[in-house]
Amino acid sequence: MTRPAFTLFEALAATVVLTVAATACARLIGAARRSLEAPRRDVHSLARLADSFMADPTSFGIDPSAVSSDSFVGIEINWPDAQCRSPVKIERLEAQDPDEGLADYVYLVFEDGDGVVIRSIALPETAP
Repeated sequence: MTRPAFTLFEALAATVVLTVAATACARLIGAARRSLEAPRRDVHSLARLADSFMADPTSFGIDPSAVSSDSFVGIEINWPDAQCRSPVKIERLEAQDPDEGLADYVYLVFEDGDGVVIRSIALPETAP
């Protein structure tokens, strides 16, 4: 007695196994492809850039007194290692005390395409 090559049940089971294997491979290939795309900046890199800007704005071509002045609205700076990365936008937000009406510090918002980091600057005291 000879046995047929494949029964219907065996063919159906083989199809299911191949479908599961193909789906798993497709997910692995998709994950590998995404990891090979251009590296994205993480928030920690943006935070380091913001910290270096706060420590020495002149290294980015910005006058330190201009950052705390009222005329500072916003600028764009480039990453030190440039490499086709989008510039970082820096905007100024004032923090006002509703009782006094005057801000004693301002926030600088650093934003690139991947994240946002906020740093604060204490304003110089003005004479009453």
